[in-house]
Amino acid sequence: MFRKSLVFIALLGLLAACGASVNQSIDIADGNTVDGDLTNVNGAIRVGSGSEVKGRINNVNGLIQLGNDSSARAINNVNGAIRLGEGVRAASIESVNGSLDLGNGVHVSGNASAVNGRIRGNNQVRIDGGLSTVNGGIELGKGSEVAGKLSSVNGSIVLEGARASRLETTSGNVQLLNGSEIEGELRVLQPGRSDTRVPRIVIGEGSRVGGPLIFQRTVELFVHDSAEIGTIEGAEAVPFSGNAP
Repeated sequence: MFRKSLVFIALLGLLAACGASVNQSIDIADGNTVDGDLTNVNGAIRVGSGSEVKGRINNVNGLIQLGNDSSARAINNVNGAIRLGEGVRAASIESVNGSLDLGNGVHVSGNASAVNGRIRGNNQVRIDGGLSTVNGGIELGKGSEVAGKLSSVNGSIVLEGARASRLETTSGNVQLLNGSEIEGELRVLQPGRSDTRVPRIVIGEGSRVGGPLIFQRTVELFVHDSAEIGTIEGAEAVPFSGNAP
């Protein structure tokens, strides 16, 4: 959280230094190119379909929205949602106090993260780095892939035919459904003393965890008869068949 506060302060400084637009929205029409950055305070930034922002998109207190097949470098928002249409490309995404909505085929060549907001990815989303949130859930659809670590502290993780290199959570439920795959370990970290929740971990039909399943707290672990998993540390699996335990 300290690092996120630094991000907030740094972003405010960047906006001031760049002479950001204040108290009004920025709208870029379809098929346009912006050679530099787009920066704003107290207003939305909307980029039309088929457009390119060669610099960064930075906003405080407003929506960031990119239309289908658009692209940008880093996308940073404080106190506002980020919504990316189909086929959008970005180098990195970071949101503080706002959700991320990733359309079909979105490609992020670095990391994507949110604090105090959910992350929802449709089908064929590709994250070349890590995907993380602190206080919000993560959902990824069919064919989506996270090359780095997939993590959430206090939110659920639901994969529907998606895959990641490894998965980590502290207090959230986990569902690996419809042939989802974790290449390495699945780890549930030890919580603070005041956290008495019991996370529910479901390894569903046709799903796979290639590495160990490591539980540093009490969990409910359900493993489908057709699933493949590594060794289990700190829990006992309950087998099930059918769509759900």
